[in-house]
Amino acid sequence: MDFLNNKNLVIALSLFIVMAVIVMGLVLYFNADLSKVNPFMAKIFSIIPGFSHKAQQAQQIDELQRQQQLIEEEKNKIKEEWDNIEKKNQELKIKEQELNNREQELKSKESELMATQTKVETNLKNIKDISQYYENMDPGNAAKIFAAMDDELIIQIFQNMKKESVSQILSAMDPKRAATITKKMSGI
Repeated sequence: MDFLNNKNLVIALSLFIVMAVIVMGLVLYFNADLSKVNPFMAKIFSIIPGFSHKAQQAQQIDELQRQQQLIEEEKNKIKEEWDNIEKKNQELKIKEQELNNREQELKSKESELMATQTKVETNLKNIKDISQYYENMDPGNAAKIFAAMDDELIIQIFQNMKKESVSQILSAMDPKRAATITKKMSGI
């Protein structure tokens, strides 16, 4: 009797295992994703005729996910490169603006220098003209007029006159003032 009980128990257990495998197989076939199943179990199911299609789908899904991950990585690399390009572009715009500002400053300085040069040339021409007036004037009268002038202006006028005229005017001036002007003219 024990033998029969053991035999019935073995049959019942075998039926239970077969039923469990069938139920599990049906659930997996209709609802499960084989890509999420243990690789060993996925291999076993790929041998079973109905599941081989599911195993291929699982492999295709894995491949697609791997490719999608590679695409995402490439997208991230491209985004980083694009961000770097944008950053460099902004830096170039800033440098370009700085260069434009410097160019405007240089143009402004050039205009100032040209205006100063024109003014200096005009002043020099005026001093040359004035120098001729004093050269033609009586040295005593010229000395009286120079007494009221600034030393620097007198020196500029003298530098544009003939030496004879300058010496005659200096001799007609107050000796101390003539000495000061002479000293300044010598650069001492």
